[in-house]
This record gives sequence, C-alpha cells and structure tokens, in this order.
Amino acid sequence: PDPVIYVPLPKVLSGEFTLLVRAADPEALRADLLTLVNRIDPRIIWTSIRRGDMRFQDEAREMAGVIYVVGAAGTVALALSATGLYAVLSYLVALRRREIGVRLAIGAPPSRIITLVVRQALRLVLVGIACGLALAVPMAFAMRATFVAKVTATDPMVFLPTISVLLAVGVLAAAVPALRASRIDPIATLRQE
Repeated sequence: PDPVIYVPLPKVLSGEFTLLVRAADPEALRADLLTLVNRIDPRIIWTSIRRGDMRFQDEAREMAGVIYVVGAAGTVALALSATGLYAVLSYLVALRRREIGVRLAIGAPPSRIITLVVRQALRLVLVGIACGLALAVPMAFAMRATFVAKVTATDPMVFLPTISVLLAVGVLAAAVPALRASRIDPIATLRQE
C-alpha cells in the first residue's frame, strides 16, 4: 500500500472540503453548526449548508448530461443493431429462395416453410443475444462503479427491452422474406435451376 501521513486538519486547511453531519432535524442544527465551526476556526468561509438529499440532487443534475449522452448512444446502437440484423436475415432468406421454391414444388405447405425459416433465423438471433449478454454484463458491472444509479448491474429491466426489440426484429426480418418466398411459383423456381 502507498504510505500515508495523517496531519491535523487546521495545518492543511485549504481549498474546499465537505463536512457531513447526521441529524434528526437538519434545519434546527444549521445555526448551532455555524456557531460551533466559527468558534473552532473563524477563518472558515461557508459557501452553502445543504441537506444530504439536496446534495444528491445536485450531483444527479450534474450527471444528467452524461446519462443523456450514454442513453442516446445506446439508442443509436440499438437502432443500428436492429437495422443490421434485419438486413442480414433478409439477405440470408433471399439466398434460400430457390430452396424454398423446391420445397414448395415437393409439396411442403407454406406455413411449415415460414416456421422453418423463422426458427433457423431465431437460432442465429439467440446466439447473437447470448454473445451480447456475455459482453454486456461485465460492462454493466464496470459502469456500475462509474455512474450513480438506482439499478443493479444485472437489472432485467435494463436488458429486456433490448432483447425484446432484437427478437421482434429477428422474427420480422425472417418472416417477411419467407412469406414472400413462399408465394413464388414453384415451377418457375425449378425452371431457374
């Protein structure tokens, strides 16, 4: 450990410092506290005397800008993730258009083809969500030490909206092209082969 030297407070009294006092009635203690500290050292200049909850509100106001920037970055990241997910899954389903046509020509019902495509797409989405959670939970623990918040690092209400949006986008991205592909003429698909 680093060496530490303790010195009496009056010898190093310079700059700002905060005195925290616990009291049942803080307003009644204000005058007594001023008198007591002025009796100890009249050179101390008081800038403000505030209750603890007011101090917390001031700190929260200062952090609001940082919280809004982090929230905006998270929203942009979610929008980019959803857009990329939709594009990739739509492309993968479009690549399977011929396979879907062959399945239809053999006699597979369209509902079964759509279910198959959506199930396979959801597997990819769930693997991506698992990888994202594996990275997000340690990051949440690291950020918990940085930001003051009333949420825990593993609060489900932090992760559930993002997971829900990505699952919904995954289902939509797979179902829409699969539905389109299930409506194609199987004979035309076989002719293209």
